[in-house]
Amino acid sequence: MTNQYYSKLCLPFGLILSFALTTNITALAQVTADETLGTQVINNGSRSLIEGGTTVDNINLFHSFSSFSIPNGGGGIFLNDSNITNIFARVTGGTASNIQGVIRAQGAANLFLINPNGIIFGENARLNIGGSFVATTANAIQFAGGAEFSLTSPVASDNTLLSINPTAFLFNQIANQGTNSIENRSFLQVSNNKSLILLGGRVSPTPESTGQILMDGGLTVAQDGRVEIGGLTAPGTVGLNIDGDNFSLSFPDDIAKTDISFENESIVAAFDAIGGDIAVNANNLKLLTSSNIFTGITNQGSSQIPGGDISINADGIISLENGSIIGNVGVERGETGNINITAKSLEIISSGIFTSAINGNTGMIDIKVEETMALSGENSIINNEGIGGMNIQAQNILLKDTSSLASRIGDVNIQADESIILSDRARINTDNLELEKVGNLSISTNRLSLMDDSNISAANLFGGNAGDINIKVRELNAQNNSYIYAFSADSPTIGNGGNITIDAEQVFWNSSQEINTASDSGDAGNITFNINFLQLTDGAINAATFGKGNGGNIIVNSRDGVVIDNADISSEIREGGAGNAGNITIQTPRLILTNGSQIIAGISGSTDNLPGGQGKGGNILINAADAVIISGSDANGLPSLLSTQSPRGSIGQAGDITVNTNYFRLENGGSITADTANFSSGGNITINSRVFEAFTEGQVLTTTNSAGNAGNITINATDEITIFGLVSGIFTTTTTNSTGNGGTISLKTNNFNLANSARVFARSEGEGIAGDINIIAKDNYSANNSLVSATAAKSSGGDINITARNLSLRNNSDIRTDLSIGQATGGNIALNANTITALEDSDILAFAPEGQGGNITFNTRVLLTSPLYRPTETVTDANSFESLYNNNRTDINATGAISGNIIGVPDITFIQNSITQLQSNAIDTNALIANSCIARNPKQEGTFLIIGTGGLPTRPGDASASTYPTGDVQRVTNDGKTRQWKKGDSIVEPQGVYRLANGQLVMSRECS
Repeated sequence: MTNQYYSKLCLPFGLILSFALTTNITALAQVTADETLGTQVINNGSRSLIEGGTTVDNINLFHSFSSFSIPNGGGGIFLNDSNITNIFARVTGGTASNIQGVIRAQGAANLFLINPNGIIFGENARLNIGGSFVATTANAIQFAGGAEFSLTSPVASDNTLLSINPTAFLFNQIANQGTNSIENRSFLQVSNNKSLILLGGRVSPTPESTGQILMDGGLTVAQDGRVEIGGLTAPGTVGLNIDGDNFSLSFPDDIAKTDISFENESIVAAFDAIGGDIAVNANNLKLLTSSNIFTGITNQGSSQIPGGDISINADGIISLENGSIIGNVGVERGETGNINITAKSLEIISSGIFTSAINGNTGMIDIKVEETMALSGENSIINNEGIGGMNIQAQNILLKDTSSLASRIGDVNIQADESIILSDRARINTDNLELEKVGNLSISTNRLSLMDDSNISAANLFGGNAGDINIKVRELNAQNNSYIYAFSADSPTIGNGGNITIDAEQVFWNSSQEINTASDSGDAGNITFNINFLQLTDGAINAATFGKGNGGNIIVNSRDGVVIDNADISSEIREGGAGNAGNITIQTPRLILTNGSQIIAGISGSTDNLPGGQGKGGNILINAADAVIISGSDANGLPSLLSTQSPRGSIGQAGDITVNTNYFRLENGGSITADTANFSSGGNITINSRVFEAFTEGQVLTTTNSAGNAGNITINATDEITIFGLVSGIFTTTTTNSTGNGGTISLKTNNFNLANSARVFARSEGEGIAGDINIIAKDNYSANNSLVSATAAKSSGGDINITARNLSLRNNSDIRTDLSIGQATGGNIALNANTITALEDSDILAFAPEGQGGNITFNTRVLLTSPLYRPTETVTDANSFESLYNNNRTDINATGAISGNIIGVPDITFIQNSITQLQSNAIDTNALIANSCIARNPKQEGTFLIIGTGGLPTRPGDASASTYPTGDVQRVTNDGKTRQWKKGDSIVEPQGVYRLANGQLVMSRECS
């Protein structure tokens, strides 16, 4: 609670003392009996002594007055017997009662003042009675059995129906009132544990006679008792319930109530050792200019009786303005009561509703609003400072101008059928600044909007566990630095972050701030999205731990898609922390990361002041039925990526990344990385898809910068793997000062395409060996101006194994293993394909200048190179090895200090010089087709036909099968003339290729 509001709540205690000082203004009394019930009035200057009346069964005393007004300094004194329980005083003269002095009764009698024409309590009005007090503008009081006490009804002393407590107030006649039915500008107080009721209203109100109850600067008090205010503006009955000293009203649901207005610092209070109850029943209720309704416990001692409740029921609007308060407080020990509010609308402007207990527990705040609840103006607040919590229901909830809904320890449950909108630093929170439990927060609405630094928070700011946040909405929209926190701050004690669960159809997070469940000393909380669509822009989702605890898990279940734009999702063990990072799991049809968006599960490195994190990095699992697209960089050049990492100074293994999708694409710098810079292994990357594409600096990368091994990369793409563009590629690397080994690259697909300076390499620049590269393409391996490489600077190079049906290297596409220095072995190259084509300076090289070059093994039927492959000379140094590049020929070389072997190169001399430049002149197709059928020579000459096998030759050099049957055709005698085919002639398709006597080949058919 702010000091401002606490000081305002304490203010009424002092006001009571100041109100008790009365003035000594003298005026004549205006109390006059009407002679109907034996009432006698003795006027003694400003004092009126009231005697007589009609007594029923020595219990109830009935008086009747034609006028009942008391001037300043005067008094109306009822001289009743001490055994009287109830005094009923009706005013029949048609004028309002204006009370400026004291009303006094003897003993513990309850007093009912009945004047349908209005009752006004001036600034100096006081009560001095031992029982409860009721002031009403009802037309009659009803008793059990049907008896009534109205303005005109007679009262018989033997009418036992009038000897019991009344049960109801009747509003059934139009009265002659002023603007307001009841006004209070005074200090009205009943004895402790008694009740004070102001029941006003008017049947058929008019603009000039509204029936309103006006509390204008007055103070209405029932210490440890009950204060109730209300009224009707239509014919009806208000029930009266009497339980000992406790009087309470029952209002009909279907009858219009009167308006009630609190102005000019008016106060209604029911405080003391146990605190009393306060009830207000109105049509519209206004609390203006620092007016208060409050109850509370001032000093309960050892008693554990709960304090009183505040219940406000308004059919229309409840308005609190300019520092007004509805409060239930405990100044010392004890358990405060509840605050229950029901209204059509609730508007709070620079005002507050709250409960507070300094050394005790608080009750519940329960608010039900049919339409809109709106908080605005600086310091507007609905707050529960204790364990009681808060329930709020409305159609719409609007918070702005730093206003807040808050509960320090208790749970907060908010339900809005249509919308909840927070703007301009508005807050909904259960934050706690002390070593105590933080309440949970639950929000349910159709549309939730956070704007302009607004927030929802269940944070523990001093230590201890944070609360959980559960949000169920159709649409969540966050903008301009708004955030949702459930973190636990640093403290001497261990505290865990809370869990955040968001169930939504759509989430649009366009804020630079976070959804955060971090912990400075314990476990971070989990973050779960169960949504249709998530758009995360410029912000972050963070479940990190900075202390001795685990990072939280982040789970996104999306039915339509996830789009992340210049935003982050991370679960980390941060610097100084010790534990395991949480896992990140995304289940969605489509995942799109753009403009430097990052999904990270890892361990942070050391800083100048803190050691690196310790523990195992979390895993990332992406299941996207349709597509995963990772693209672009932010303004600072940071790429969009999926990453697990354990950087320098950290201790622990990086987690794995697994992606299962139909279509996977990296572009414009988009990357997947698994890095380690400590003594533990890096994470593995596995991608299972139908299509994998990496364009324009798109990369898949595992790296080690220390003693740990780099992770492996496995890509299974059933249809196609395409890598295109400079710097695009798949890489496993070890850096210069590392001692760990590079990871293995395993790629499996139907068609593998590598083009335009794209790369696949496993490289070791440190002491460790380079990883292997294994590529399986069931159909085609196609490389154009690209590189597949396994290289090592100091240790053994990795092997390259490629299996395909057809393997094509074009335009300076190389396959290479090499070892820069040292006597280790260069990696081996094994190529398995039906046909291998290496053209346009595409080379296959295995080189180790100081060690043994790796072996190159071909398992193929056909190897086509340009020019035709011949073993190149042995090269033993880097300069001569580099000369094999860009020499306009295809080189296959396995050399070094000890040369490797080239194994399985097929004999292709049969196509020596077969790869030549085609002639530029076109072929005359007419010369290939005979214009007549082919007839045999009458001579008996033999014919030899060669019929092919219908497939490939058994081995290179064997004859190939012919598509058409062939044979030598003998010339026959030309018995007639031939002519060219012309339009209209029948078309006869050729049936074979025939060799004429002169050796010419023609397509035709045999004559029948």
